Amino acid sequence: MKEAITFIRGSEKCMDRLKEQVTRVVPGNRRTRLIKLSETRWVERHDAISFFKEMFVPTYILGVIMGWDDADVSSKAFLMQSAMEKSCFVVGLCCVSRVFGLTASLSTTLQSHNFDLAQCIEHVDRVFNEAKAMRNDAVR
Repeated sequence: MKEAITFIRGSEKCMDRLKEQVTRVVPGNRRTRLIKLSETRWVERHDAISFFKEMFVPTYILGVIMGWDDADVSSKAFLMQSAMEKSCFVVGLCCVSRVFGLTASLSTTLQSHNFDLAQCIEHVDRVFNEAKAMRNDAVR
């Protein structure tokens, strides 16, 4: 996912194609740029993952890019699209999105300047129990 975001964001031509695709597939959507995955800011990382998942179909502009004359760009697009079509990528994207969605409010709270430590501990316990329940559901 990170490579696909970096690849598409790295070219204005790719970004223009993505914008066209987004407005065609999801008319009225104000967001048309993929968000860079932050290494340290979990809230921004969650936003990037959820937006990538939301824009997963429009990122198939990689198929259009594969037809471009630039052999280097088209081959990278082919490799990325091939990887993104695999079930392990799709399942991984859904799982990561769900886990980050579970922890997003906790991350927001912990990144705020003034928070109550007791409330944060309760929040951590809730997230832990929800994650545990998700894991138990997956085992069944």
